[in-house]
Amino acid sequence: MKKIFLIFVIFLCNVCLSFAQTQATSWVLTTNVKTPCGATVPDTYIITAPNFSSGEIAQWKTDVLNYGAQYLDDPTWTYNCHAWAWHMSEGGTPSPVWIGWTSSTAHNAYWHSTTGGYVAVAESSATKVDYPAMCNHSAVRESQYVYVSKWGPGPRVRHAPYALPPQFNPQTYILLGLNPGNFGYYARPSYTVSFNMNGASGSIPSQSVQKCGTATKPSPDPVWSGYTFGGWYKESSCINLYDFTTSVTSNLTLYAKWIPPASSLPIVGHASSIIYNQSNEMPFQNAEFNLKIEVMTDAQSWSTLYNKTISLPRYATNVTMFSPSAPSITVYGSSLTGIRVTATKPKDPQSPYNEYVVSSFTITARNGSSSGSLLSNNNAQVYYNSATTIFSGSTSIPQGGMTIYFDMNIIPI
Repeated sequence: MKKIFLIFVIFLCNVCLSFAQTQATSWVLTTNVKTPCGATVPDTYIITAPNFSSGEIAQWKTDVLNYGAQYLDDPTWTYNCHAWAWHMSEGGTPSPVWIGWTSSTAHNAYWHSTTGGYVAVAESSATKVDYPAMCNHSAVRESQYVYVSKWGPGPRVRHAPYALPPQFNPQTYILLGLNPGNFGYYARPSYTVSFNMNGASGSIPSQSVQKCGTATKPSPDPVWSGYTFGGWYKESSCINLYDFTTSVTSNLTLYAKWIPPASSLPIVGHASSIIYNQSNEMPFQNAEFNLKIEVMTDAQSWSTLYNKTISLPRYATNVTMFSPSAPSITVYGSSLTGIRVTATKPKDPQSPYNEYVVSSFTITARNGSSSGSLLSNNNAQVYYNSATTIFSGSTSIPQGGMTIYFDMNIIPI
């Protein structure tokens, strides 16, 4: 008897769907209904159908009262329970629509693991409820076991989980309502977007953003006396500007960029010597490497001070190459807070020594172009193909500016 009863319930649901299709005077497929993460909800139609008569509406109101529900809106063929629960109740457009015109699984798109936007939760945390698949029904959860849904083509009502009209065989829902595990409960997770002032005083409140939603750019912009605000960036070094139209899918910290005042003092770079030590005069050719020097001022972002490809001479022993061409970039700031070096690994297919190492690297900073040393880092080891920080601290840039001299010694291995 129980098996016959379940089959009868499925039959009723399918009859309701077929009946809805026969009432429509037109149905046009739309691909403009999206999940919160931008995926198209399939099998969704814009429906044209005749209105219910006043007598039919009166009967629906009576039925709503009989089944312990609260009448909210008149019946219509233009949208169904899935459209209301997942799309229209969230202000989605176009509206109204009918989701699942020919199938019972179209609304499953809303809890797809990557493109849906909703995840399974406990009833106490849910905002949406999916009834068992055999009954093909969705509802909005307002509070514990208080739901709002549309009864097929019928009215939109507020009801208990099991209080549904005879078309859906309420006895089934009464039984299922005693076991909440038979329902699917869903909600959009929220992530925290934090704003780091990156050296400036004050704070900006964090934002809670639902999955695949977007953060709001803080307004007005933060202020730091003497500096110009340069936007919000993905990292503290302020390399990648954040796009506030980007979907948020995890916790996120954004960093303020601060542009020093125009009166900041200059730093220039100068390679005083690069010594290549080729023992035993082993011949080689076509060996070259790239040397990049970056500096950080005022604890902000890294700026390239020197970037040049240098060729190693053939048949050379202890050759000093003086002063490769000066860089074209001057960096400004009030204090020097970091220096780092990146050198690519030279290789020479013509030589038995096919790898080289920077055995020592010396940085000296001077007041302007004078000989007075402001800082020095002798014999700092530089590893190839990765940025090596050789100075980290803070030293004021003098009024005459600062010139950074660097010397390196390359040997084959």
